[in-house]
Amino acid sequence: MGSPELPVILLMLLLHLTAAPPDKPTCSPDQFKCNNGKFINGSLRCNREHDCDDHSDEIGCLNESISCTSTEFKCGGSKNRCIPQAWKCDRDEDCEDGSDEKDCEYRTCKSSEFRCGGRTNQCIPLIWKCDYDKDCNDGSDEKDCGYRACNSNQFSCGGRTDQCIPQQWKCDHDKDCEDGSDEKDCEFPTCSPDQFSCGGRKNKCIPLAWKCDFDKDCEDGSDEKNCVTKCEGPFKFQCRSGECIGMDQVCNRVQNCRDWSDEPVKECGKNECLKSNGRCSHICKDLKIGYKCFCPKGYQLVRGRKCQVTKCEGPDKFKCHSGECISMDQVCNGVQDCRDWSDESLTKCGKSHLYSRSVFITPFL
Repeated sequence: MGSPELPVILLMLLLHLTAAPPDKPTCSPDQFKCNNGKFINGSLRCNREHDCDDHSDEIGCLNESISCTSTEFKCGGSKNRCIPQAWKCDRDEDCEDGSDEKDCEYRTCKSSEFRCGGRTNQCIPLIWKCDYDKDCNDGSDEKDCGYRACNSNQFSCGGRTDQCIPQQWKCDHDKDCEDGSDEKDCEFPTCSPDQFSCGGRKNKCIPLAWKCDFDKDCEDGSDEKNCVTKCEGPFKFQCRSGECIGMDQVCNRVQNCRDWSDEPVKECGKNECLKSNGRCSHICKDLKIGYKCFCPKGYQLVRGRKCQVTKCEGPDKFKCHSGECISMDQVCNGVQDCRDWSDESLTKCGKSHLYSRSVFITPFL
């Protein structure tokens, strides 16, 4: 006798085999079907962007209607996009079809210029070669250089460039050499009672008055941590013990701070700016306690002492090695306009008449 469940199983199998297959998904009127079966919004069709994984949404599109401005170049190909006119003939294919690099007459560097090499074949003035400043995009103007020896007032960084820096920049807690050799093998002093120790590997010492003065003088900002009170206003003084007093109460031979920090014996009446300008590169301002370095307009203060300009604006400007920005007509005029005399270099000023004033001359020290 057969099992009563067998007819039921056979009936279910028959119904499954005869059932109609499920409907395949279809596109709505506002959709586009990619060749791989994916559906995307119809507005993405022929928008010069690949929205289908197989890029089928950009096949057979005509984008001739696009118009570029006078400062742009019109590429060909399927995208037919616009690129900046400056990208035309720059030895870098920016158009899909490479049309921006076709029919180009690439310039050849003059005898007074150095060819940087690479894809751009950039040309720079020959005097920029081996001047310790990378002007080529690939840095080739500073390769294979026979650099000069440093003089007795300078420290030789060594390494590939043999960079020269002022001797006083050696062991000043600031890496001026590319390889950091000016801060190696330094014996940094232990801070005195009237100084604050920044701690860390360098154990940098700063005047005690710079502690909690709203200005981070330590690299790790430790001089502005754990400050009890914040004094508001330029004529206020922050005691190390937390009080806030007026500047007229500082160095007046009266105890106004609980810890006597307003009356440091070694600093009251002392003008630190008289000795080496307080080691400030430009402006040193003596305070009742300690001093501060400042920069003239157009400069920025770097690590508390040095003033630097990033760039000199304008084609007729010259950047001194010491940081100032002067006019080109002040270069090689027999007058010291740069603090370090870099505008009157003996090795370059004798040949300065060979170069146009429009050329940025960077003489050696």
